[in-house]
Amino acid sequence: MDQLPYQKEVRESFKKFRDDTMKIKVGEKMAELDAQPFSNFTAAYAPEVQQWWDGFGASNWGAITEESSAYVGLANVQDLTSGGDSKRAILPGGLGCLTHKLVEVLQPKYQERMLDNAAVVAAVQDRGVVRVTYLHQGKLITVSAKAVLMCAPKHIASRIVMGLPSEQKTAMRRYRFAPYPVVNVIFEKPVYNRGYDNWCPGSVFTDFIVADWTLQKNPGYQQKHNILSFYTPLGELQRSTLVDENGCKSLAARVLSDFQKLLPEFNVDPVEVRIYRRGHPMFMAVPGQYTKNRLMASRPLDRIFFGNSDSGGPESLTSEAVRLSKAGAEWAELLLAGKPGARDLAEKALLAIPD
Repeated sequence: MDQLPYQKEVRESFKKFRDDTMKIKVGEKMAELDAQPFSNFTAAYAPEVQQWWDGFGASNWGAITEESSAYVGLANVQDLTSGGDSKRAILPGGLGCLTHKLVEVLQPKYQERMLDNAAVVAAVQDRGVVRVTYLHQGKLITVSAKAVLMCAPKHIASRIVMGLPSEQKTAMRRYRFAPYPVVNVIFEKPVYNRGYDNWCPGSVFTDFIVADWTLQKNPGYQQKHNILSFYTPLGELQRSTLVDENGCKSLAARVLSDFQKLLPEFNVDPVEVRIYRRGHPMFMAVPGQYTKNRLMASRPLDRIFFGNSDSGGPESLTSEAVRLSKAGAEWAELLLAGKPGARDLAEKALLAIPD
């Protein structure tokens, strides 16, 4: 913290915030902390402290401090301070490689039962089965299943699954999702390779990463282009930016401009700038979402289990999506075998606290 680019009194405020928050028994006060905003714990310090966590929260769980669960914010403070983030894995190309690997493993044995380029439009429980209707090659097709793992985000699941209890549908639609573009800036020569994830308070983007960071130490690897990926989460009211071509171009231009102003050596013109929408809906870790709303929204029906990372938490985590997928498979095995305990298993999975 002594190297932070702030005046001494601001650096001391960062240290005091760290020391004060490390004393809080976050795990023991989960429900109490989840019910209030993170800003309750940042407001007493230098404004730069809250500004930094505004960016970190928006990037990692889609919400600034005023809209973040204090439980999520404080858990992340303690995790970063204690070095817990060192346990994370960084995969080449991001988490999309998990999907490709899953297909690679399943296709040889189950190819005839797998279908891509299909969109499910309805799932209806009916007399011991679930009737699933999907659109494929321009035609609507309905099939019946004895069990369904519904792993769509809740705002989509609430519109696909028919006959939801009203309070569960309300809880599903209470989820808030962050519009999240990512801007790739491509340089033909090295501009920045000194650190993986770099935080820039006050910029239109929250942080940027070196895209090929995981490959640079491979024997014989040579960087063809220096590609920097800028995470640029937007506020909910800015969602329309992503459906307007000129709005996207303007946002990408602002990202480049802000980056070029950070250091003199960054004032380099790229060969290309690309803007993408982040590939998954990131639910916002707002107060009450984890300990209250999620539990109501994610409880299973008789023959439909609700997966997805937004059935877990406390933020959008791939590890939670995997954990709940495993629980869903075990739930389906019990259900199909006619054995008791499927509902209990699902409820325990929802109540489990991730490591």
